[in-house]
Amino acid sequence: MNKNSLPQKMALKSIRIDEWLFYLLLISFPFVSFFSVEFSAISIQASDFIFLLTALFFLLALLRGKVKLCPSKFYLFLAIYFCANLASTVSSTDFQLSAKKLLGKLLLLCLSVIAFNYAASIGKFRPIAYAWLTGTVLTVLICLIGIIAFYLGFKDRQSNFVLSSYGSLTPGNYPRTGGLMFYPAALCNYLSVSLMILLTTEFKKTIQNIFVLAILITAVFTLTPGLGGLCLSLGLFIWLRLKEKKNRFAFAPLVGAIALALAFFVAAAINLKTFAPSHRARAWVSAFETFKEHPIFGKGIGTEVSNAEYTRPDGVYELLTDAHNTYLSIAGEQGIFGLLAFIALIWFLMKGLFPLHLDKRLIIKTCLALAFIDALLFQSFIGSFEDTRHLWILMGFLAGLKEISDQENIISQDVEPVAC
Repeated sequence: MNKNSLPQKMALKSIRIDEWLFYLLLISFPFVSFFSVEFSAISIQASDFIFLLTALFFLLALLRGKVKLCPSKFYLFLAIYFCANLASTVSSTDFQLSAKKLLGKLLLLCLSVIAFNYAASIGKFRPIAYAWLTGTVLTVLICLIGIIAFYLGFKDRQSNFVLSSYGSLTPGNYPRTGGLMFYPAALCNYLSVSLMILLTTEFKKTIQNIFVLAILITAVFTLTPGLGGLCLSLGLFIWLRLKEKKNRFAFAPLVGAIALALAFFVAAAINLKTFAPSHRARAWVSAFETFKEHPIFGKGIGTEVSNAEYTRPDGVYELLTDAHNTYLSIAGEQGIFGLLAFIALIWFLMKGLFPLHLDKRLIIKTCLALAFIDALLFQSFIGSFEDTRHLWILMGFLAGLKEISDQENIISQDVEPVAC
Protein backbone atom coordinates (compact mmCIF):
# COMPACT_ATOMS: atom_id res chain seq x y z
CA MET A 1 0.00 0.00 0.00
CA ASN A 2 1.16 3.51 -0.81
CA LYS A 3 2.23 5.12 2.46
CA ASN A 4 0.92 8.49 1.33
CA SER A 5 -2.54 7.11 0.55
CA LEU A 6 -3.37 6.24 4.17
CA PRO A 7 -3.41 9.83 5.50
CA GLN A 8 -5.43 10.90 2.47
CA LYS A 9 -8.05 8.18 3.10
CA MET A 10 -8.18 9.08 6.79
CA ALA A 11 -8.67 12.76 5.85
CA LEU A 12 -11.53 11.88 3.52
CA LYS A 13 -13.18 9.74 6.20
CA SER A 14 -12.88 12.60 8.69
CA ILE A 15 -15.06 14.85 6.53
CA ARG A 16 -18.62 14.85 7.82
CA ILE A 17 -21.67 14.26 5.60
CA ASP A 18 -22.83 17.84 6.15
CA GLU A 19 -19.45 19.09 4.88
CA TRP A 20 -19.74 17.00 1.72
CA LEU A 21 -23.24 18.39 1.20
CA PHE A 22 -21.96 21.91 1.72
CA TYR A 23 -19.31 21.40 -0.96
CA LEU A 24 -22.01 20.05 -3.29
CA LEU A 25 -24.07 23.15 -2.49
CA LEU A 26 -21.19 25.40 -3.58
CA ILE A 27 -20.85 23.48 -6.84
CA SER A 28 -24.57 23.84 -7.58
CA PHE A 29 -24.87 27.65 -7.40
CA PRO A 30 -24.18 28.53 -11.07
CA PHE A 31 -26.68 25.93 -12.32
CA VAL A 32 -29.76 27.96 -11.44
CA SER A 33 -31.81 27.22 -14.56
CA PHE A 34 -30.85 23.54 -14.62
CA PHE A 35 -33.66 22.96 -12.17
CA SER A 36 -35.79 25.90 -11.17
CA VAL A 37 -39.53 26.01 -10.68
CA GLU A 38 -41.93 28.75 -9.64
CA PHE A 39 -44.20 27.69 -6.82
CA SER A 40 -46.68 30.21 -5.48
CA ALA A 41 -44.47 33.20 -6.44
CA ILE A 42 -41.37 31.51 -4.95
CA SER A 43 -38.48 30.39 -7.16
CA ILE A 44 -37.23 26.98 -6.02
CA GLN A 45 -33.77 25.93 -7.25
CA ALA A 46 -31.82 22.68 -7.04
CA SER A 47 -29.41 24.34 -4.60
CA ASP A 48 -32.35 24.96 -2.23
CA PHE A 49 -32.91 21.22 -1.79
CA ILE A 50 -29.18 20.64 -1.26
CA PHE A 51 -29.17 23.46 1.30
CA LEU A 52 -32.04 21.87 3.24
CA LEU A 53 -30.09 18.60 3.44
CA THR A 54 -26.93 20.48 4.43
CA ALA A 55 -28.79 22.38 7.15
CA LEU A 56 -30.38 19.15 8.43
CA PHE A 57 -27.08 17.29 8.73
CA PHE A 58 -25.37 20.35 10.17
CA LEU A 59 -28.07 20.52 12.83
CA LEU A 60 -27.59 16.82 13.58
CA ALA A 61 -23.84 17.41 13.92
CA LEU A 62 -24.58 20.22 16.38
CA LEU A 63 -26.90 18.01 18.44
CA ARG A 64 -24.35 15.19 18.49
CA GLY A 65 -21.58 17.56 19.58
CA LYS A 66 -19.53 16.99 16.42
CA VAL A 67 -19.50 20.72 15.73
CA LYS A 68 -20.16 23.84 17.77
CA LEU A 69 -21.90 27.00 16.65
CA CYS A 70 -19.29 29.75 16.38
CA PRO A 71 -20.23 32.87 18.40
CA SER A 72 -20.10 36.17 16.55
CA LYS A 73 -21.72 39.59 16.26
CA PHE A 74 -22.46 38.55 12.67
CA TYR A 75 -25.69 36.93 13.89
CA LEU A 76 -26.82 40.23 15.40
CA PHE A 77 -26.49 42.10 12.09
CA LEU A 78 -28.27 39.31 10.23
CA ALA A 79 -31.06 39.41 12.82
CA ILE A 80 -31.44 43.17 12.40
CA TYR A 81 -31.70 42.75 8.64
CA PHE A 82 -34.29 40.00 9.09
CA CYS A 83 -36.31 42.29 11.38
CA ALA A 84 -36.29 44.90 8.61
CA ASN A 85 -37.65 42.27 6.20
CA LEU A 86 -40.27 41.24 8.76
CA ALA A 87 -41.38 44.85 9.29
CA SER A 88 -41.58 45.33 5.53
CA THR A 89 -43.72 42.19 5.26
CA VAL A 90 -46.14 43.26 7.99
CA SER A 91 -46.65 46.71 6.42
CA SER A 92 -46.55 45.44 2.81
CA THR A 93 -49.01 46.59 0.16
CA ASP A 94 -49.29 42.89 -0.76
CA PHE A 95 -48.96 40.93 2.48
CA GLN A 96 -49.38 37.45 0.95
CA LEU A 97 -46.67 38.05 -1.65
CA SER A 98 -44.27 39.49 0.92
CA ALA A 99 -44.95 36.67 3.39
CA LYS A 100 -43.92 34.14 0.74
CA LYS A 101 -40.86 36.21 -0.13
CA LEU A 102 -39.92 36.32 3.56
CA LEU A 103 -39.27 32.57 3.44
CA GLY A 104 -36.77 33.15 0.65
CA LYS A 105 -35.08 35.90 2.66
CA LEU A 106 -34.81 33.56 5.64
CA LEU A 107 -33.15 30.95 3.40
CA LEU A 108 -30.56 33.52 2.31
CA LEU A 109 -29.72 34.43 5.91
CA CYS A 110 -29.46 30.75 6.86
CA LEU A 111 -27.13 30.20 3.89
CA SER A 112 -24.91 32.93 5.27
CA VAL A 113 -24.96 31.43 8.78
CA ILE A 114 -24.01 27.98 7.45
CA ALA A 115 -21.22 29.44 5.30
CA PHE A 116 -19.93 31.46 8.26
CA ASN A 117 -19.67 28.42 10.50
CA TYR A 118 -17.93 26.29 7.89
CA ALA A 119 -15.44 29.02 7.01
CA ALA A 120 -14.73 29.66 10.70
CA SER A 121 -14.57 26.04 11.91
CA ILE A 122 -13.27 23.81 9.12
CA GLY A 123 -9.84 25.29 9.77
CA LYS A 124 -8.72 25.81 6.18
CA PHE A 125 -10.21 27.38 3.07
CA ARG A 126 -8.75 25.05 0.44
CA PRO A 127 -11.66 22.54 0.18
CA ILE A 128 -14.19 25.39 0.10
CA ALA A 129 -12.28 27.13 -2.71
CA TYR A 130 -11.95 23.92 -4.72
CA ALA A 131 -15.64 23.11 -4.37
CA TRP A 132 -16.62 26.61 -5.52
CA LEU A 133 -14.20 26.45 -8.45
CA THR A 134 -15.50 23.04 -9.52
CA GLY A 135 -18.84 24.70 -10.26
CA THR A 136 -16.99 27.53 -12.00
CA VAL A 137 -15.00 25.16 -14.23
CA LEU A 138 -18.16 23.39 -15.36
CA THR A 139 -19.92 26.69 -16.01
CA VAL A 140 -17.03 28.18 -17.98
CA LEU A 141 -16.65 25.03 -20.10
CA ILE A 142 -20.37 24.99 -20.93
CA CYS A 143 -20.33 28.69 -21.83
CA LEU A 144 -17.21 28.45 -23.99
CA ILE A 145 -18.70 25.50 -25.87
CA GLY A 146 -21.87 27.54 -26.37
CA ILE A 147 -19.89 30.53 -27.66
CA ILE A 148 -18.02 28.33 -30.16
CA ALA A 149 -21.31 26.67 -31.16
CA PHE A 150 -22.77 30.11 -31.91
CA TYR A 151 -20.12 30.71 -34.58
CA LEU A 152 -20.77 27.22 -35.95
CA GLY A 153 -24.36 28.17 -36.66
CA PHE A 154 -26.23 27.42 -33.43
CA LYS A 155 -27.52 30.95 -32.89
CA ASP A 156 -30.87 30.51 -31.14
CA ARG A 157 -31.71 29.52 -27.57
CA GLN A 158 -33.50 26.36 -28.69
CA SER A 159 -30.28 24.88 -30.07
CA ASN A 160 -27.84 26.73 -27.79
CA PHE A 161 -29.21 27.03 -24.26
CA VAL A 162 -26.36 29.17 -22.86
CA LEU A 163 -27.36 32.12 -25.04
CA SER A 164 -29.29 35.02 -23.56
CA SER A 165 -31.35 37.85 -25.05
CA TYR A 166 -29.54 41.00 -26.17
CA GLY A 167 -31.60 43.15 -23.81
CA SER A 168 -30.63 46.81 -24.25
CA LEU A 169 -27.84 45.88 -26.68
CA THR A 170 -28.23 46.15 -30.44
CA PRO A 171 -28.73 42.62 -31.85
CA GLY A 172 -25.88 41.41 -34.04
CA ASN A 173 -23.72 38.51 -35.10
CA TYR A 174 -22.25 37.97 -31.65
CA PRO A 175 -23.27 35.75 -28.74
CA ARG A 176 -24.36 36.94 -25.32
CA THR A 177 -24.23 34.29 -22.65
CA GLY A 178 -25.95 33.88 -19.32
CA GLY A 179 -24.77 30.30 -18.83
CA LEU A 180 -27.18 28.32 -16.69
CA MET A 181 -28.11 31.37 -14.65
CA PHE A 182 -31.23 33.43 -15.32
CA TYR A 183 -29.49 36.43 -16.84
CA PRO A 184 -25.97 37.53 -17.93
CA ALA A 185 -25.51 40.07 -15.10
CA ALA A 186 -25.86 37.26 -12.54
CA LEU A 187 -23.28 35.14 -14.36
CA CYS A 188 -20.85 38.06 -14.53
CA ASN A 189 -21.34 38.67 -10.81
CA TYR A 190 -20.69 35.01 -10.01
CA LEU A 191 -17.57 34.88 -12.21
CA SER A 192 -16.25 38.02 -10.50
CA VAL A 193 -16.29 36.21 -7.16
CA SER A 194 -14.87 33.04 -8.72
CA LEU A 195 -11.92 34.95 -10.17
CA MET A 196 -10.90 36.25 -6.76
CA ILE A 197 -11.32 32.82 -5.16
CA LEU A 198 -9.14 31.36 -7.93
CA LEU A 199 -6.36 33.82 -7.09
CA THR A 200 -6.20 32.41 -3.54
CA THR A 201 -5.36 28.89 -4.74
CA GLU A 202 -2.02 27.18 -5.12
CA PHE A 203 -2.46 25.92 -8.66
CA LYS A 204 0.60 25.97 -10.89
CA LYS A 205 0.96 29.37 -12.54
CA THR A 206 0.29 28.01 -16.03
CA ILE A 207 -2.94 26.30 -14.96
CA GLN A 208 -4.05 29.30 -12.96
CA ASN A 209 -3.40 31.69 -15.86
CA ILE A 210 -5.36 29.49 -18.28
CA PHE A 211 -8.23 29.37 -15.80
CA VAL A 212 -8.12 33.17 -15.33
CA LEU A 213 -8.19 33.68 -19.11
CA ALA A 214 -11.16 31.30 -19.49
CA ILE A 215 -13.11 33.15 -16.79
CA LEU A 216 -12.34 36.53 -18.38
CA ILE A 217 -13.38 35.39 -21.87
CA THR A 218 -16.63 33.96 -20.53
CA ALA A 219 -17.31 37.12 -18.51
CA VAL A 220 -16.70 39.37 -21.55
CA PHE A 221 -19.46 37.55 -23.45
CA THR A 222 -21.98 38.40 -20.71
CA LEU A 223 -21.77 41.95 -22.14
CA THR A 224 -22.99 43.58 -18.94
CA PRO A 225 -21.85 46.72 -17.05
CA GLY A 226 -20.86 44.41 -14.21
CA LEU A 227 -17.60 43.91 -16.11
CA GLY A 228 -16.56 47.23 -14.59
CA GLY A 229 -16.56 45.59 -11.17
CA LEU A 230 -14.47 42.69 -12.44
CA CYS A 231 -11.95 45.18 -13.87
CA LEU A 232 -11.94 46.97 -10.52
CA SER A 233 -11.17 43.89 -8.38
CA LEU A 234 -8.57 42.53 -10.81
CA GLY A 235 -6.91 45.94 -11.09
CA LEU A 236 -6.80 46.26 -7.30
CA PHE A 237 -5.25 42.80 -7.05
CA ILE A 238 -2.52 43.65 -9.60
CA TRP A 239 -1.91 46.98 -7.83
CA LEU A 240 -1.43 45.23 -4.49
CA ARG A 241 0.93 42.68 -6.05
CA LEU A 242 3.07 45.34 -7.75
CA LYS A 243 2.97 47.52 -4.65
CA GLU A 244 4.40 44.71 -2.51
CA LYS A 245 7.17 44.28 -5.09
CA LYS A 246 7.78 48.04 -4.80
CA ASN A 247 7.20 48.56 -8.52
CA ARG A 248 7.20 52.28 -9.26
CA PHE A 249 4.42 51.84 -11.82
CA ALA A 250 2.11 50.07 -9.34
CA PHE A 251 -0.36 52.97 -9.51
CA ALA A 252 -1.06 52.34 -13.23
CA PRO A 253 -3.37 49.30 -12.86
CA LEU A 254 -5.14 51.04 -9.96
CA VAL A 255 -5.86 54.16 -12.02
CA GLY A 256 -6.84 52.03 -15.02
CA ALA A 257 -9.19 49.85 -12.96
CA ILE A 258 -10.97 52.84 -11.43
CA ALA A 259 -11.27 54.51 -14.86
CA LEU A 260 -12.76 51.35 -16.44
CA ALA A 261 -15.19 50.90 -13.55
CA LEU A 262 -16.38 54.48 -13.92
CA ALA A 263 -16.67 54.06 -17.70
CA PHE A 264 -18.88 51.00 -17.30
CA PHE A 265 -21.01 52.83 -14.73
CA VAL A 266 -21.50 55.80 -17.09
CA ALA A 267 -22.38 53.40 -19.91
CA ALA A 268 -24.97 51.81 -17.62
CA ALA A 269 -26.50 55.15 -16.64
CA ILE A 270 -26.49 56.97 -19.99
CA ASN A 271 -27.55 55.93 -23.48
CA LEU A 272 -24.38 56.95 -25.31
CA LYS A 273 -26.19 57.17 -28.68
CA THR A 274 -28.76 59.72 -27.56
CA PHE A 275 -27.07 60.98 -24.34
CA ALA A 276 -30.40 60.39 -22.58
CA PRO A 277 -30.89 58.46 -19.32
CA SER A 278 -30.59 54.73 -19.91
CA HIS A 279 -33.26 52.18 -19.05
CA ARG A 280 -31.36 51.49 -15.82
CA ALA A 281 -31.38 55.17 -14.88
CA ARG A 282 -35.13 55.30 -15.48
CA ALA A 283 -35.59 52.29 -13.22
CA TRP A 284 -33.44 53.99 -10.56
CA VAL A 285 -35.61 57.10 -10.64
CA SER A 286 -38.80 55.04 -10.48
CA ALA A 287 -37.50 53.00 -7.53
CA PHE A 288 -36.52 56.18 -5.69
CA GLU A 289 -40.06 57.49 -6.19
CA THR A 290 -41.35 54.27 -4.60
CA PHE A 291 -39.00 54.84 -1.66
CA LYS A 292 -40.34 58.38 -1.20
CA GLU A 293 -43.90 57.02 -1.14
CA HIS A 294 -43.02 54.33 1.45
CA PRO A 295 -39.99 55.77 3.32
CA ILE A 296 -40.09 53.89 6.64
CA PHE A 297 -40.70 50.18 5.96
CA GLY A 298 -40.97 50.24 2.18
CA LYS A 299 -43.60 48.96 -0.21
CA GLY A 300 -43.03 45.36 0.84
CA ILE A 301 -40.43 42.72 0.01
CA GLY A 302 -41.09 40.98 -3.27
CA THR A 303 -43.23 43.80 -4.62
CA GLU A 304 -42.45 45.72 -7.81
CA VAL A 305 -40.59 48.90 -6.91
CA SER A 306 -40.02 50.23 -10.43
CA ASN A 307 -42.43 51.19 -13.19
CA ALA A 308 -40.16 52.39 -15.98
CA GLU A 309 -41.18 52.07 -19.61
CA TYR A 310 -38.51 51.18 -22.14
CA THR A 311 -38.26 50.22 -25.82
CA ARG A 312 -35.36 47.92 -26.66
CA PRO A 313 -33.19 48.47 -29.77
CA ASP A 314 -35.01 45.55 -31.44
CA GLY A 315 -38.30 47.43 -31.03
CA VAL A 316 -39.71 45.34 -28.17
CA TYR A 317 -41.53 47.34 -25.46
CA GLU A 318 -40.62 46.52 -21.85
CA LEU A 319 -41.86 47.62 -18.47
CA LEU A 320 -38.99 47.54 -15.98
CA THR A 321 -40.31 46.51 -12.57
CA ASP A 322 -36.87 45.77 -11.11
CA ALA A 323 -34.82 48.64 -9.65
CA HIS A 324 -31.56 47.49 -11.33
CA ASN A 325 -29.81 48.73 -8.19
CA THR A 326 -29.46 46.77 -4.95
CA TYR A 327 -29.59 49.78 -2.64
CA LEU A 328 -32.62 51.36 -4.35
CA SER A 329 -34.32 47.96 -4.50
CA ILE A 330 -33.91 47.50 -0.74
CA ALA A 331 -34.97 51.11 -0.11
CA GLY A 332 -38.10 50.66 -2.21
CA GLU A 333 -39.04 47.32 -0.69
CA GLN A 334 -37.90 47.81 2.93
CA GLY A 335 -37.63 51.57 3.39
CA ILE A 336 -34.97 53.37 5.37
CA PHE A 337 -35.06 50.70 8.10
CA GLY A 338 -34.05 47.96 5.65
CA LEU A 339 -31.49 50.11 3.86
CA LEU A 340 -29.74 51.07 7.11
CA ALA A 341 -29.80 47.44 8.28
CA PHE A 342 -28.16 46.32 5.03
CA ILE A 343 -25.55 49.10 5.20
CA ALA A 344 -24.81 48.13 8.83
CA LEU A 345 -24.22 44.53 7.70
CA ILE A 346 -21.81 45.76 5.01
CA TRP A 347 -20.03 47.94 7.58
CA PHE A 348 -19.57 44.98 9.92
CA LEU A 349 -18.13 42.81 7.14
CA MET A 350 -15.72 45.49 5.93
CA LYS A 351 -14.60 46.58 9.38
CA GLY A 352 -11.05 45.50 10.11
CA LEU A 353 -10.30 44.28 6.58
CA PHE A 354 -7.94 47.13 5.75
CA PRO A 355 -5.13 47.54 4.94
CA LEU A 356 -5.18 44.77 2.33
CA HIS A 357 -2.15 42.51 1.85
CA LEU A 358 -1.37 39.58 -0.45
CA ASP A 359 1.05 37.72 1.80
CA LYS A 360 0.17 34.06 2.44
CA ARG A 361 -1.38 34.74 5.81
CA LEU A 362 -3.86 37.34 4.53
CA ILE A 363 -4.36 36.56 0.83
CA ILE A 364 -7.67 34.74 1.31
CA LYS A 365 -9.25 37.49 3.36
CA THR A 366 -7.90 40.11 0.95
CA CYS A 367 -9.21 38.36 -2.18
CA LEU A 368 -12.63 37.83 -0.62
CA ALA A 369 -12.67 41.50 0.36
CA LEU A 370 -11.88 42.42 -3.27
CA ALA A 371 -14.67 40.10 -4.44
CA PHE A 372 -16.99 41.82 -1.98
CA ILE A 373 -15.98 45.30 -3.19
CA ASP A 374 -16.56 44.20 -6.78
CA ALA A 375 -19.60 41.90 -6.73
CA LEU A 376 -21.60 43.51 -3.93
CA LEU A 377 -20.49 47.12 -3.42
CA PHE A 378 -19.84 48.18 -7.04
CA GLN A 379 -22.09 45.90 -9.06
CA SER A 380 -24.98 46.64 -6.71
CA PHE A 381 -25.11 50.15 -8.18
CA ILE A 382 -26.01 48.70 -11.60
CA GLY A 383 -27.96 45.58 -10.68
CA SER A 384 -30.27 44.16 -8.01
CA PHE A 385 -28.27 41.39 -6.30
CA GLU A 386 -29.73 41.48 -2.77
CA ASP A 387 -31.32 38.05 -3.26
CA THR A 388 -28.35 36.39 -4.99
CA ARG A 389 -27.44 33.19 -3.19
CA HIS A 390 -23.72 33.15 -3.92
CA LEU A 391 -23.31 36.67 -2.49
CA TRP A 392 -24.85 35.68 0.83
CA ILE A 393 -22.47 32.71 0.88
CA LEU A 394 -19.63 35.17 0.21
CA MET A 395 -20.77 37.32 3.14
CA GLY A 396 -20.73 34.26 5.38
CA PHE A 397 -17.21 33.36 4.23
CA LEU A 398 -15.95 36.88 4.84
CA ALA A 399 -17.43 36.93 8.36
CA GLY A 400 -16.00 33.48 9.10
CA LEU A 401 -12.51 34.33 7.90
CA LYS A 402 -12.52 37.45 10.06
CA GLU A 403 -12.83 35.10 13.05
CA ILE A 404 -9.61 33.30 12.11
CA SER A 405 -7.69 36.16 10.49
CA ASP A 406 -4.94 35.87 13.11
CA GLN A 407 -4.14 32.27 12.08
CA GLU A 408 -1.36 31.56 9.61
CA ASN A 409 -1.83 30.59 5.97
CA ILE A 410 -5.21 28.90 6.27
CA ILE A 411 -5.25 27.82 2.64
CA SER A 412 -2.07 25.78 2.39
CA GLN A 413 -1.57 24.47 5.93
CA ASP A 414 -3.63 22.36 8.27
CA VAL A 415 -4.50 24.48 11.28
CA GLU A 416 -6.59 23.95 14.31
CA PRO A 417 -10.17 25.23 13.89
CA VAL A 418 -11.12 28.40 15.70
CA ALA A 419 -12.63 27.83 19.12
CA CYS A 420 -16.37 27.95 18.56
